[in-house]
Amino acid sequence: MMKKRLRQEAVEPGTVALRSKKTNTYKGRASLAKSRTSAIYGDGWPLVVGLLTEEAFSNSEDEFDSARNCYIIKPKAGRSATTTQFIRGTVDPGCAAMSKSRGRQTQFRTRVVDPDAQPSTISDRLPVNVPIDYFDPAFFNALPARLRAKYRKNAVALPAMRHWSNGKVPDRFKTMDGTHFMEVYGNEILAQYNIPTEEEIEQMRANGEDPDGHDDDDDDDEDDDEDEDEDEDDNDNDANDGGPDAAMDEDDV
Repeated sequence: MMKKRLRQEAVEPGTVALRSKKTNTYKGRASLAKSRTSAIYGDGWPLVVGLLTEEAFSNSEDEFDSARNCYIIKPKAGRSATTTQFIRGTVDPGCAAMSKSRGRQTQFRTRVVDPDAQPSTISDRLPVNVPIDYFDPAFFNALPARLRAKYRKNAVALPAMRHWSNGKVPDRFKTMDGTHFMEVYGNEILAQYNIPTEEEIEQMRANGEDPDGHDDDDDDDEDDDEDEDEDEDDNDNDANDGGPDAAMDEDDV
């Protein structure tokens, strides 16, 4: 790995520093994903809801602000307001409670919403195995048809916010039958997303474009993931831009 990095640095100066930052960013998101998903399932929500946070790339990154002694959340491009509200209003408080109950030395750290914060410039990779309502409809509908087609079988996780109470999804949705949920609540959400028809998908295939195929960009992302996994032991004390609790464990979010 060291020889590979030296070659990369010689060809393109700054590559090693950027890869290190990407590794730390990925580790932070992966830890956040693990904690959030555990909190969701621990609170009795169904599998489809946990898929909102299970992938590392479905979670936002943050950056330590030494002046304010807190972590500033970088907005997650493309994520719906519904998903964000569910995470911040229900999931993250659950993470904090779980962390305290376990008596961890490092507790749930302070993450602050800053209206002036800019989205991440390190990774804009979209999550794949997420409910379709993870995405903001306008963002999703602006994606190329071939990319939108990849999500055509993805489920709906949450009801519209007008069915919420005090900013939270009522507990009755935890055990609601999936078919009933879709008929009464999910289909109206699904209707907001421009999903390519089967005829359009067949036309893509006839043109040699398989929407279920492997993208070249995915190869680059997989290479990054491999490097991130190999680098984990070298970066345990570097995560998330060197804040005071930068060395994250499975309960840190």
